[in-house]
Amino acid sequence: MAVPITVVLMIIVLFFVFFMKKRLNFLQNTILYMVMAIITKNYFSIMVMELKLYKNADDSSLFISLLIDREIIIPILIVIFVNYFIEFRAWYKKIVVSIIIIGCLQLLDFFSVLFGVIEFVRWNMFYELLINMSYLLIGLGICKTLLAIRSHWEGQQYDSNL
Repeated sequence: MAVPITVVLMIIVLFFVFFMKKRLNFLQNTILYMVMAIITKNYFSIMVMELKLYKNADDSSLFISLLIDREIIIPILIVIFVNYFIEFRAWYKKIVVSIIIIGCLQLLDFFSVLFGVIEFVRWNMFYELLINMSYLLIGLGICKTLLAIRSHWEGQQYDSNL
């Protein structure tokens, strides 16, 4: 049951990100997605293999659900968050977007535990909340870095034309 729900969620999130208005260009969104995918992959690997705070399901179909979560859905949700966060000027809109995305990430974790995709050994949902909030902060940091690189690059191009 976990795989069909995960695939449906993936399709919904992908449709949403394809048709939303994005403030970042294609290259910046791609870099943000790839870096967040690497971070989530490394996070899950460290938590399972080294720290043994999670336990993956032995069933391969449930592992596919975990892969879709960590490789597609979580990084795409971070891309959606960053684009909306820099789109809105009012702080209350930024807070609402943050709460919605954190809620979506928490629901992903809840459903993963509910369907047996992962099992918390010495971990709980509060720690997951902290990790999900750190994902959002890391995404904003990457966005700020990309925007600084872009403005620096455009400034250099402009000076070279003088």
